[in-house]
Amino acid sequence: MFFIKFNGLILDKRKIKESDALIYILTEKYGIQKCFLKSAFKHTSKNLGLSEIGNINKFYVLVKNQFLRIISMINIKIPNQYYAAYSYEYLWALKLIKKINLLETPTNLWFILINLENYIYQSPKTFKYWFIFHLMKEIGYEIELRKCYQCNRKLTKFAFFDNKQSIFCGFCAKNNYQKISNNILNSAFAINNIKTSQIKTIPDFLKKMIKNRFKEINKDIF
Repeated sequence: MFFIKFNGLILDKRKIKESDALIYILTEKYGIQKCFLKSAFKHTSKNLGLSEIGNINKFYVLVKNQFLRIISMINIKIPNQYYAAYSYEYLWALKLIKKINLLETPTNLWFILINLENYIYQSPKTFKYWFIFHLMKEIGYEIELRKCYQCNRKLTKFAFFDNKQSIFCGFCAKNNYQKISNNILNSAFAINNIKTSQIKTIPDFLKKMIKNRFKEINKDIF
């Protein structure tokens, strides 16, 4: 039996028994941890407000036989004023992270998540696709938009889309592939920008690529 402490973002909170809870926490360094919190749903509990989904806390945890029990926590950050307007998108993103069950937390992904409301506010209409694109990039499923999927040639003037997951150069494309013009290709490149405010629209072919690629991780995201 020993104690540990870590910073973490609360992804979900599930009631067990009468008033206890399982808290799913994305930690800054160790991926997702599932912790027990006693009396979390009691109205008189001091932890009621601290254990809300979206809070970022410093957690003090007792570890016994791989069982994690929260002893105390100190709030670091709660969702800002944009949360009320975009709570659906915010909670969707947290639910998505929980489903992936990360074993470690990439630095860039952690930064995005602790500033999530601001990213959503910048461009709520394109946020979902932008978020999944960067999530896949951080966990090793990056979508390549600048090179041919088959021969690795650099795509400059145009590309061809197989209507599934990949784009090709003119040498590797088949007759039934959709041609992507230079203007549309350049607009797709913008999704690489870490600022969502720079993403005005997302081309249909890129939306389809993101959907099909992400089905490898989860089939029910969209």
